[in-house]
This record gives sequence, structure tokens and C-alpha cells, in this order.
Amino acid sequence: MANKGIKKIYGQVIEEVYKDHQIQSLRRGRLYKVIQIILREEYSENQEKTQAICSPLGITPNSHEDDDYKVIKDLAETFFIDKQPFAENLKPVKNMLSNAAIQVGKMGQQLTDNKVEWILLAGCALVGVFFCVQYLNDAKQRNIEQQQKPKQVGRSPSPPSPPISAALCLIVPAKIVSSLQVDSVLSASDVEHLINNTSYFLCTTPKAANQNEQNLELINDYISPDGQREVYLRIDINDGQDLIDKKITYTLKTNLPNNEKFIIKKLACLKNLSGLAVFNRI
Repeated sequence: MANKGIKKIYGQVIEEVYKDHQIQSLRRGRLYKVIQIILREEYSENQEKTQAICSPLGITPNSHEDDDYKVIKDLAETFFIDKQPFAENLKPVKNMLSNAAIQVGKMGQQLTDNKVEWILLAGCALVGVFFCVQYLNDAKQRNIEQQQKPKQVGRSPSPPSPPISAALCLIVPAKIVSSLQVDSVLSASDVEHLINNTSYFLCTTPKAANQNEQNLELINDYISPDGQREVYLRIDINDGQDLIDKKITYTLKTNLPNNEKFIIKKLACLKNLSGLAVFNRI
């Protein structure tokens, strides 16, 4: 289509529309009818596009030929005369071309084909008015919406995401944790010391930690400071999403939140090493 050129495209449209003999026989509303046909609304109950073009220009189904040619005159002046940079120096030519469309309407029966061609060509050009009107309506609506929109001094910050809790589970020698108890609060350096002495570790969600504990054989024996028994220690961390599923102790230590509270949730001796298959072994 791009290679055909405007002249050839308009010529093909004119040829197709000209086949409709009603165009030649109509005495009124000829330009209106051409626009209907091009927009394929000739037999449609909904004349939305046709009305969008014709109503602002005063084109009606009962328009006289003289009224149609006045529209053509305006079209010629707008596109082919007023916008020319040398128009001021060619006022006689401008007046001649401005009156050309009206003169065509006054021609005799022998120029009927020429008169129809003027109408058809104008119809092709005016179809673009629909999209211009649509653009103006859209722009008007955007302005209304912009005026109705409450003014904002500054963009409100997005609410912070809720913290994700983590459960740090460690297997450590009894002598390392003999002074600790459930609900004790540890510092980041305390937790790092425990990680340095762990033989198995796992950092997961509290829900997953609860399930894993079902597979451990825990006993609430006395934890001796001189004992070598393995002890299960679980530390819950409120904001611990950066620790979950870490596989290396170094990564655990470097991701410990400095300002977070580390609360001992569970502390018990291991009867054996069963249930540690899901843990990471040092």
C-alpha cells in the first residue's frame, strides 16, 4: 500500500465508489453519501463515524450541491492555498482556486462526471476528519481527567514489605551452649560464635523448622559445660529472609542483621543423629 501513492489510492477509491449509481442520481446529500460509503456505514444503523465527520462541517443527507461545494472550497483553501508559503504573493490565484469548486457546481449536465469526481475526492480527504475529531475528543478528555486528578505534592512512598521470619537451626557441642536457655536473646556476634562451632546447620522458615523437628530425637537432659553431647539449638529471627536456604556458614555470618534480636526458640540434646539428612554438614 505504501508504494501506491496517495493519487493512485484515491483513484482506486473513486473508481469503486463511482460504481454506485446512486451517487450520480442523487440531488441532495451527495457528499454525505460518499462519506457513508467509504466508511462502510451506508447500511449501518450506527452512523457514528459519518456523524463525527459531517456534523461539525454541516454536511447532511439533505445538503444541496452548493453546500457540498462550499465544503470543498474550504478544503481546497485549507490544504492547497492557505498553507502555501507564497500564498500572500498569489492572491489572484488564491481567489481563482477558491471559487473553482463553486463553479463546478454550476456547470452543465455535460460535466456531471467531473462534478461527481470532485465530490468523491473530497469524500476521500474528509474521511480523515473522523480521526482528527477523535484525537481532539481524546485530548479534551485527558485535560478534564488531569484537572480532576488531585494534586500531589510528592509521591507517597510505597509501604515497606513485611519482614520474613527465619529459623536458624544449629547442632553444637554442649559445652558451647551450657549457659544458654530458651527465650534468651542473643546478639549478632553471639550467633556468629555459635555458627563457628556448629557441625550441622540449616536456615529455613519457622514452619519448615517445625516439620524438621518432628524427625529429630530430642531429650531434655541437663546440658553440662563439660559435656561433648550434640545439642540442637534453634534461633528464630524476625527479619531473616536473607538467611533462608544459605548453604555456607560464611554466607550466613555475613548476612546476619546487626540490629535484629536473635531469640532462642528451642534447646535440647540429641539422642542420635537421625533426622539430620536435610541439614548442611560442615
